Amino acid sequence: STVKVTLTERELIFGGAGLSVLLLFLATAVAGGIIHSYGWRKGWAAAKRA
Repeated sequence: STVKVTLTERELIFGGAGLSVLLLFLATAVAGGIIHSYGWRKGWAAAKRA
């Protein structure tokens, strides 16, 4: 039974770590996209005024 618990714990640890990495990657991509589009629009507005 100890082996089964260890296996479950390992699955939970790896699953949690994988989920954390995935969420971190997703959050970074979303934040980067928002910043990029915001900066791009700002750049366009400045270029039009120039």
